[in-house]
Amino acid sequence: VARAKGRNSRFRSDREPKRQTTTTTNEDDGESVERLEANARGGRRRNASSSSSAAAASLANVVPGDADVAQRKRIVKMKLEADKRRAEEERKRAEFDVKYAKRSTQGIPEVVTDRMLKRVGIFCGTPLIFGFMTGPAFYFAKAVKHIDVPPAVFFTASTVTFGAAFLGISYGVLSASWDPRREGSFWGGAEFKENIPILVSTVMGKASGTTPLE
Repeated sequence: VARAKGRNSRFRSDREPKRQTTTTTNEDDGESVERLEANARGGRRRNASSSSSAAAASLANVVPGDADVAQRKRIVKMKLEADKRRAEEERKRAEFDVKYAKRSTQGIPEVVTDRMLKRVGIFCGTPLIFGFMTGPAFYFAKAVKHIDVPPAVFFTASTVTFGAAFLGISYGVLSASWDPRREGSFWGGAEFKENIPILVSTVMGKASGTTPLE
């Protein structure tokens, strides 16, 4: 029995150093892995910093070539064109302000009033006559000629003609030349484009108490 106990004790003592050695070896392996990973991260950081510093140095040493000079000239040209357009717009606005101030201080001349009434008579009276003729024409076609005309045709024709007469009143006034020294064209397209901003500015000026721009 004493011999068996002695053998068991020696067997345990032989196994315990092996376990300690295995544990120590595992710990050493973990530390070495961590050390390798830290070295790898530090190397990547050093490489990134060195590459960024090299790129900055290369950019600092770049000498402007023909492409840069051409681009600068193009930018300067674009700025000059923008300044020119801005100056032209300011000039047009100043001219419009002078024209608006001059016309706002004067009343409507009699020549311009007669011109407006004449154009209203043309652009409003013509479709108005056709509008009044739609009723007798519809009756004549229905009762005398026995033509089956749908009522929708009569209502459409009446709406178009009377609507054109209503619009002709406004167009006759706005398409007339408001300059007493100039007669203007028959259709008045250019005069209409010129008078619309003046009308809008007049209405806005009366509403706000200031003279608005075009």
